[in-house]
Amino acid sequence: MNEMQLLRNADPAAGAVPTGSRAELLRAIRQDSAASDQARPRVVRYDASADNPSVGRTRRRMWAAAVVVAALVAGSVTWQVLGVGRPGGASTAAAAVLTRAADAAIGARDPALGPNDYLQITTKAVYSVTSQAAGQQPLSWLDQTTSQEWIPGDPSRDWVQRREAGIPYKFFNTGDQARAAAHGQLAAPRAPELQRAHNGAFYGTTPGNWQAPTPSFLAELPRDPRQLLQRIYRDSKGEGQSKDGEALVFIADLVRCGFVPGDLRAALFRAATYIPGVNVTDKQANLDGRVGTAIGRDEGNTTRQELIFDPPTGQVIGERVIALDASGTGIPSGETIEFTAVNTTVVNNLPTSALHP
Repeated sequence: MNEMQLLRNADPAAGAVPTGSRAELLRAIRQDSAASDQARPRVVRYDASADNPSVGRTRRRMWAAAVVVAALVAGSVTWQVLGVGRPGGASTAAAAVLTRAADAAIGARDPALGPNDYLQITTKAVYSVTSQAAGQQPLSWLDQTTSQEWIPGDPSRDWVQRREAGIPYKFFNTGDQARAAAHGQLAAPRAPELQRAHNGAFYGTTPGNWQAPTPSFLAELPRDPRQLLQRIYRDSKGEGQSKDGEALVFIADLVRCGFVPGDLRAALFRAATYIPGVNVTDKQANLDGRVGTAIGRDEGNTTRQELIFDPPTGQVIGERVIALDASGTGIPSGETIEFTAVNTTVVNNLPTSALHP
């Protein structure tokens, strides 16, 4: 059974990945696991885009958040019709894909929520973990988690989140799973967690930012692409390995949440056409059994961040991160080290899975 089949077979009723700012999320995880970390080998989540891996079984930003299915419809204007790629920005081919997606987003009908409705967002995520026991070589594998989040139409009601702990999804070498188990490097299975919080403030995080957006945060972002990109550069300053690489990461962070309105999606895609180094990286990108065109940007020789679009419709069908140089981690170069699948629908009440862990 291949990776995509395993992802499609994942349980859609499992729980949500914690959201919030990266620093707040790491603090919450470290506080929760401090005692048990002293008794087991050090486990780190590999992130080739950082100088050092981050401690704990964490994920990059959303991690719950990698196939992003947005409510886009077909667009008709491509960048080739308008002329050439942005001078100093995305390539002509990448600008064409992004412009088509922007046109589609403008024509899309966003979900309408009544006071008793909920926006149900189901996320499947795969992310990398690296563990190293004393005297042992680093061992890396991919973990999978599934989450659900319910956002109420009535803002006075709590958001509800259900998530499951990560479970091993793929090992890269024969015998690695047995080796990890023998050294106690695999976390024990845990029951799904169910939480309620006003405005999505799960795990004590402060919502209302690029990694934990709220409707009010989205509403105040500029819709002019140039102004929006400047806001992204300002808010992402000092993060990541480069200004332009982090800008594309911030766009991916926001799009994957599942409830970005069409006019803002369009502005985000058009803003990406101004980012230097963005190009078409894969004309036959395959995620979760769907084939599309990937646009992305290499971050030096470490990672490549990609968004994957269905060319005829401009629909975002995926997001992934690829390791370009994972030496010393046990992850092969060229391996997809994270991707997510997000599906959004409207429900008129909380299902049983949102009421009981």
